[in-house]
Amino acid sequence: MSYFRELPNISYVSRFSGSNRNDERIEVKNLFKRAKIRSDIDAAITAFTYYKIKEGERPDIIAKKIYNDSELDWVILITNNITNVRNQWPLDNESFKNYLLSKYGTGNMTDEQKYAALNEVKHYETTEVRDEYQRIILNKGMIVDKDFAFTYTSEVDRNKEISETILMLPSNVNVSKGDTITQPAIEVSIPQFGGDNIKFKFTGASGIVKQTVDDLTEVRLTKVVGNFLATPNGSSYQNPLLVNGQILGIPSNPKTVIPYYKTNTTPYNLNPVRGVSNYDYEVEMNEEKRKIKLLRPEYLSTFITDMRNVMKYSRSTQYINQRVKQTYNPSSIGV
Repeated sequence: MSYFRELPNISYVSRFSGSNRNDERIEVKNLFKRAKIRSDIDAAITAFTYYKIKEGERPDIIAKKIYNDSELDWVILITNNITNVRNQWPLDNESFKNYLLSKYGTGNMTDEQKYAALNEVKHYETTEVRDEYQRIILNKGMIVDKDFAFTYTSEVDRNKEISETILMLPSNVNVSKGDTITQPAIEVSIPQFGGDNIKFKFTGASGIVKQTVDDLTEVRLTKVVGNFLATPNGSSYQNPLLVNGQILGIPSNPKTVIPYYKTNTTPYNLNPVRGVSNYDYEVEMNEEKRKIKLLRPEYLSTFITDMRNVMKYSRSTQYINQRVKQTYNPSSIGV
């Protein structure tokens, strides 16, 4: 099925020198009439398959391979919105070479000079940058200046050094900013009802009160050394918290300890840029043209039927029939 056979006609007034009458007409194909894929089919992912054009393949060769009809090459072109095969279809190796030499070389240049021109930098673009968790933080392929700089911060030594600790106490306390709270290092034996004693080892810790607390159960500490330990319900376990060397309020320990770990960061200053030569750019553009989508054969009959309906003329002052309409003839009214 040839595409041009499906195009409707236009009846033009003949301007040939041998015409004997001013109303003599000729019929020509209406090249301005163009079909396109129906929007619901175009939006359906399942209606297409993706294909990479091989070296030397033409639209008619692919049409023969997919639809068993080389004259359905126009289906491939319309599917990919290709209106100019010369510019929108990938070139074969020999044609591509000739295209490059003619575009980037002049007649008075030697082949060596032409190839040197191909290797000149066309533009600079970014390279991909990932952080320590392999997350992309800069995409590749963005056109930038040669001196483009990119700075990002990487986390190091996370969850190793405590920056602050919150002590949740069983009763309200009063402490002042700058007071020192300690939990002495000691191993104690705690009697158990109806059983043997259990041993509890305090490893020792100290910290500086970050802000004054008036009659509250939460105390925030900085400059923490060691690890504060919580006890069931904040029991003192014979080793209560001390503030400036004295027992803190009602003898007790934290019932909950919330540590905040310091996250050390390191800034990285990068120049993630690569130069793209004229040759690399043209190769990438030509290769990109090889990626096309193909209408699946099961949708072909629907597409052809729709296309034939689009090609029909509707009634108007120029209408002759569904396949022909006529143009205006100024000679018919004496103009």
